[in-house]
Amino acid sequence: PLHAADIYVWYYPRVMQAFQPEWIESGLLTHALGLNMPHLVGLKTLNRLEQVLLKQEADQQGWLEALVSDVQGNIVEGVSSNCFIRINDQWITPELRYNGVHGVMRAKILSLMQQYQVKCEQRCVEMHELGQIQSLFFCNALHPMKAVIRFDHRVLAQQPYLDLFHTLKLNQID
Repeated sequence: PLHAADIYVWYYPRVMQAFQPEWIESGLLTHALGLNMPHLVGLKTLNRLEQVLLKQEADQQGWLEALVSDVQGNIVEGVSSNCFIRINDQWITPELRYNGVHGVMRAKILSLMQQYQVKCEQRCVEMHELGQIQSLFFCNALHPMKAVIRFDHRVLAQQPYLDLFHTLKLNQID
C-alpha cells in the first residue's frame, strides 16, 4: 500500500555578492590519502571516507582547511578544496596523478591564469618543499580563495594573494 509522504523543500535564493578572500590558518595533516584506481582519479565520488577522517583531524587542529598528502609523500589538495601554492615566486597546483578531485573552481582559476598570462605549473609538490611555501590558498565551488595567513605557525606573504585575486578578478566569478 502507498502512504502519503511529507516533502520539504528549502529554497535559497542566490544573492549576488562580490567574493573576497577569506583569511585562514592551516597546516599539513598527518593522515595521508591512499592511491586511487587510475580511472577514478580526479572524480568526486560518494566514497569519501578518507575526507571524513581528514576533516576530523583538521577540526582537532582548529583549521578550517589543511593540506593533505598521499602515501607517497606528495601534496594533493585540501580536505575539501584544491590548492595553489607559491614557491620561488611561482604559482603551482599539485598534479592530480593518483588521487584528488579536479574541482570546478580549480579549473576556472587555471583558465583565468592562462587568460591573464599568470604562470602556474601543474606538478608534484613534495613534502620537503613545504618549508619553501611563500603563499598558499585553497579553492572550491563555494569559495574561490581561502588564503592561508599562517601555515604551521609560519606567517605567509599576503600580497601575492591580493595581486592574484585582483588580476584574475575572482571577486566577479559567477
